[in-house]
Amino acid sequence: MLPIEEIRRQIRAVKHLPTMPDAAMQLLRLRNDPHATVTHLSEIVESDPSLAAQIVRYAGSAMFNYRGKIESIHDAIARVLGFENTLNIALGLAAGRAFHNPAQGPLGLNAFWHHAVYSAALSQSLASLLPKQMGVKPGLAYLAGLLHNFGFLLTGHLFRKEFTILD
Repeated sequence: MLPIEEIRRQIRAVKHLPTMPDAAMQLLRLRNDPHATVTHLSEIVESDPSLAAQIVRYAGSAMFNYRGKIESIHDAIARVLGFENTLNIALGLAAGRAFHNPAQGPLGLNAFWHHAVYSAALSQSLASLLPKQMGVKPGLAYLAGLLHNFGFLLTGHLFRKEFTILD
């Protein structure tokens, strides 16, 4: 295990984060496009098979309680998740790929994403209960909840050996 001063030195030496995956960059551009449509979002998600599978899995999850059949990414977005939810989920998932952390264990990516999605859903629910004049957008609250602990991924990426000891 590294001494605390060595960890501090390494953190101060970080000048660049891992490169953002292409899908995440496309999703960020789409987020800023006022003319973006479900079709545009579907095309980006469909271009990444892993991301597409995860979006379909979320749409079919008990959290969204959709009882119909999901036959396409477009269906998952338009009928179940909605444009903004899908964009936020996809952005979080795609951005998280820049980091190479173990999937299993109490501090693994699986546990991280479960916590992130639950936090996101809670944040969105709480935001929707606030008075409209406060200007809190439920979709943005969802994204904030999803990414609230993103530094955790960076820690695991930069300090893999020390991170696995925490398990």
